[in-house]
Amino acid sequence: MAPKVSVVVPVYNVEKYLKPCLDSLKNQTLKDIEVLIINDGSTDDSLEIAKTYEEADFRFKVISKPNAGYGNSMNIGFNKASGEYVGIVESDDIASVNMFEHLYSLAKKTDADVVRSNYWTMKGGELTNIINVTDLANAPYWKAFDPSNYTDILRGSPAIWTGLYRKSFIDENNISFLETPGASYQDTGFMLKALTLADRVALTRRALLHYRIDNENSSVKSGAKVFCVSDEYESFEKLLAEHPEKAEAFAKIVPAK
Repeated sequence: MAPKVSVVVPVYNVEKYLKPCLDSLKNQTLKDIEVLIINDGSTDDSLEIAKTYEEADFRFKVISKPNAGYGNSMNIGFNKASGEYVGIVESDDIASVNMFEHLYSLAKKTDADVVRSNYWTMKGGELTNIINVTDLANAPYWKAFDPSNYTDILRGSPAIWTGLYRKSFIDENNISFLETPGASYQDTGFMLKALTLADRVALTRRALLHYRIDNENSSVKSGAKVFCVSDEYESFEKLLAEHPEKAEAFAKIVPAK
């Protein structure tokens, strides 16, 4: 029987942070999950750490491959996922113990294609600030809504690791990550596509993910990769061209060329 939730964990040289991340998934109150650890050719002890969890807990599965970048890792993870819904936890972050129980419960209650939560920033192991991922949208909480009626939702933080995505929705709409080199803002395009194509989105006010802001190797700290954002928006514009009804609905946010 398929698990309720698959959690994709992309891994690349994160030996310093990986154990707390995987421990937070092992201890989830929602037990019916699978954890897919995608090792992207790590050269430190990340793979060895991941394998200890796979050996100790049947819910953990390690997929190791040559280095091909974040987008490639995420696409492999989503393709291998067998859960009803798919979530993402970055390998230097920590999930609250009830994160996936709460998100899955909200998804089932609202029959949502996408559910999202807020998150905490974390520095030095301490929680610092709550970030509202949709503070510009004025969208309702705790019930499903059509994003085309709350188009400012596209202006919020991508934060793809704060939510769940119905697997059948992702597959039917061929939503995937660009496989650009490294970790280069691929979350931006993915979230834009998911929110635009979803018919039902639900939000919770709870902050369920602890997002590490003091990882010196974080991709968001690399200014050299900012140019990749243009690739993400180009991919998004291509999607809108294939869905003119969505392009019209979101014209205020993404003007037609």
